[in-house]
Parts: sequence; structure tokens; C-alpha cells
Amino acid sequence: MNRFHHHLLGLLCITVFLTGCSSDEDVNVDTPTSETQPDTSKPATPPPPPEPTPTEKWEKLAAAIEKQIEEQKLEDAATSIAGFNEIFADDKASDEQTARRDEFKGQIEAIKSELSAELRLQKMDEANQLIKTGKYDAALLALDEVLANSPTDEERVATNDSREQIEKLRKARRSLGASLKLLKLKSRSSVNSAYTQLRREPEAALPLLVEASQSTEDSILVANALTLLTRFKQPDVAIPAILGVLSNAAQKANWNDAVAQIEKVQVPGLGDDLLALIQKSDSADQRVAVLSALALVSDPPQHTFAELAPRLLQDSPDLPQTLSAAENAIRRHNQQDFVALYGVTRTTELQEIVSKLPQRITDLLGRKDDKALHEAAMRFAIVSRQLTVPPIEDVKIVGKVKSYEEGPAENILDGEWKSTDLKTMFYQRLADSPTILLDLGSEKTVAGVRIWNFNQPRYTYRGWKNVEVYVSKTQSSLNPTVVGVVAKAPGVEATVDYSTTIPVGLVKGRYVKLKATSVWYESSYRGLAEVQVLGF
Repeated sequence: MNRFHHHLLGLLCITVFLTGCSSDEDVNVDTPTSETQPDTSKPATPPPPPEPTPTEKWEKLAAAIEKQIEEQKLEDAATSIAGFNEIFADDKASDEQTARRDEFKGQIEAIKSELSAELRLQKMDEANQLIKTGKYDAALLALDEVLANSPTDEERVATNDSREQIEKLRKARRSLGASLKLLKLKSRSSVNSAYTQLRREPEAALPLLVEASQSTEDSILVANALTLLTRFKQPDVAIPAILGVLSNAAQKANWNDAVAQIEKVQVPGLGDDLLALIQKSDSADQRVAVLSALALVSDPPQHTFAELAPRLLQDSPDLPQTLSAAENAIRRHNQQDFVALYGVTRTTELQEIVSKLPQRITDLLGRKDDKALHEAAMRFAIVSRQLTVPPIEDVKIVGKVKSYEEGPAENILDGEWKSTDLKTMFYQRLADSPTILLDLGSEKTVAGVRIWNFNQPRYTYRGWKNVEVYVSKTQSSLNPTVVGVVAKAPGVEATVDYSTTIPVGLVKGRYVKLKATSVWYESSYRGLAEVQVLGF
């Protein structure tokens, strides 16, 4: 074999070798099989959903309209109803479908009419209130809204009457302007003269006084305006004005004047507002004034004590007033029992505070150098039954009380109530005045009167029965405080206290008058064994 043949054989071997090294994978990559060929055919298109019938469209729209009316989206509902004609453009709606559409329209009109009537009523009330406070321009705007909302004939007449009233009040107001100048003077005669002039036109005068009470520059004017507002006996006007003064930091000089008028008004409507004002005030002086007012009102909220309780454990400038306000609430809501605390939700925090109060009050009673704090603590302790009220000492009888010689009125102050001896008792003829006036020596806080009745054996029916108790700062200004019934005495040497205590509610005064309006049985005379005035 020559060289050429050897060379050709070698090339063939190499070719065979390389061909044998090829893999199936290489073949698959270069030449795809039928199994790996991509599917180029298009999927089948689903048929379109059927077009809703007009009835189906209307049912769906009607459900939406019902919801819109329920939510009082009346404009949206009206727009939706307009789609009814579009739905049934090519098909005639049934009578039932048309009736339902008309029902929706009727509902919308009825609601609109009702809302319009409510708005007119609200605006009429608003206008009347604005007229009372002298805000005539704002009142006219409110009346315009009444006329713009389809008023009834009666409402048109009322609106015109209110407009005429405003013009009349404006004229009267101009004529009363000079009266306000008198209120800038301190003299009582000037204030009385102003009142005489203003009461001729009370409807015009009240707004003038409300405006005057809002002055931040003339404290004398504010004080006199508040005084006259109270005299007019219009609490719905006076109370907001008084609260306005107490709420205004710029009127600090008149806070005490506002408190003084609250004591005179004595009508419900202040308690909640005062308590809310205390909670949000960051001024110690303002809290003192507002708490003083809350201690005087007839309607402290039932939760007043619970709200003020944390403050009772804190030494602060307003502590005496806080005690007084809490005491007023406890007394008026019968919350003396700290275990039950009628009408109050007992939280863990409140229970803890209440458990600390007895020791706290004991500590405060020891601070006799602070007269205001000591007195407030005494009142609180008495009302909350943490302290037995002591008898006031050195009480004397004023004037001469008619009696039998052996039974003078002074016997009711000798400390002897157990005896059956007539010489230790006071007794008098039925024809004599059944009145005794007691002098406490100085102004005191009177909590009650303790009476031991006539104790003569077999004749205890001659004791006093119904008794009026009067407490006052002077002998001439005595007004009835309370009326009580005094129990009969046993008619034997007493071993058990048979006295009757008539509480008077912690009234300040120097003089106490007792007056019998009846006895247990009318005979030839009446009498008493002993009397104590309780207080401090």
C-alpha cells in the first residue's frame, strides 16, 4: 500500500470516529422532532354573553335606586331614575315597572318635602333665638332660608311677623341706648333707673344687656348688666350670658360677679356646662370661680363627685371650692354612703380614692389656720357622714318669750332633757306666741336643730308637733328654711335619747327662729324640754 492509500485510510477513520461521537441530544437540538414542535393553532373564541333584557336592566337599576333613597342620596337617585327612559327606549315598560318608577319619584319628593320642613323649622327656631340675643342681621339670614325652601302660608306669615319684630326692636334699641350709660356707674340708684327704663321694652333690652355683659373693657358695665339680666327672670337668656363671662379669660375681673348671679338664678341648666368648664380649664383662678358656682347650683351632674374625687386628694388653690362643689353634689344626689355611691360607676381608681378620704378629711380638719379650707372640710365631713355635727355653744335667747313663771324659755338651753320635772322645761299658754329666737353670737354654719319635746308625765301631747325653722344673718330678714315634725317625749325619766333632729342643709346665719305651728293635742298649754343648734 502506497503512501496515498495510507493517507486516505487515515482520513476515513477520523471521519468515522467523529461521526460516532455525536449524541442523540445534539441531534435533537439541531433537528427538532414532531413531539417538541410548538402548537401554532388559535384557541376557540367563547361566544359573547347574551345582552340583558330591559327587565333585567331595570331590576338592577331599581335595586340601586332603593339603596340611594335609603341612604338619602336623593340627587343620585333622581339621576338613576332618569335611566328608565333609556332602558325602555325600544321596548314598552309594563304598567308595574312604570308604577315602581313613579313610586320612587314620590318617595324622593316626600323625603325632600320632609327635609325642607325640618330645615324651615330649624331656621325659624334659630331666627327666634338670634332675635332674643340681638343678632338681627343673622336672624334675617335665617328667615331668608325659610322663605327659600317652599314655606307654608303659616310660615310665610310667621316669617313676616319676625321681620316686623326685628324692625320694631331696632327702633326700641336706639331709644334705649342712653340707659346703658347708667349701667357704667357704680351707684345702685343709677342701676335701678336703668332697670326702670329697660323693662319698658324687655324684648329690646335683653339683647342690649347680653351685649353689655360681653364687654372686656368695662367691668362695672358687665357686673350691672349681669345683675339686670337676673332681674328680668329670663334664665334662657341670662344663663348663657353668665356662662359666657365665666368662660372668657379676658373677663376675669367679673368672674365673681357671674358666680353671685348664679346663686340668685337657682334654676336648672348650669351644672353640666360648669363641670365641663372645670375639666378643660388650665387657669387656677378660673377653676376657683367655676367650682364656687358649681357649689351653688341646684343641678350638679350626678357624676360630679366621681369627677372631682381625684382633686380632693391634691393640695391646690382650688381645694376649698372643690370640697364645696363635691359636698353640694353629694347632698343633692343622696350619695352620702361612700360604699354604695348611688348613681355612680365605682371604678377601681374611685374605690381607692374613697378609701383614702376619711384620713384626708381628718388631716384637712386639722388645718384650722386656713379658715376657708377648714370650713369646706367641715361641711364635706358632715354631709358625707364622716363627722357628727357638734352643738353650737353659748347660744342665747333674744328678747322675752312669754311663758309660765316656773317654766321660762331659758330652760331649753340648760342641758337637761332627761328630767320629768316641769321646772327644767319651757311651757306657755296656747294664747302666747309659739316663737323662740336664738342668737348664736356670730355668723355660723347651721346644720340642724335638735329638739327634745315636752316630757311631763301623762301630758306629752302638749309638746310641739309641726315646727318651722328659720336661719338668717339678721333678726329682721328671717325666711323659712325647713319644716319638721318633733316626736313626742316618753313622759318618764329618760334613759334613751328621744330627741328629733331637723336638718337645715348647712345654712349660714347668726339667728335661728323656732315656731310651733301645731301641738300633738291642743290643751291649756304647750312646751319643750331642750333645744340644741347643731353646726360650727
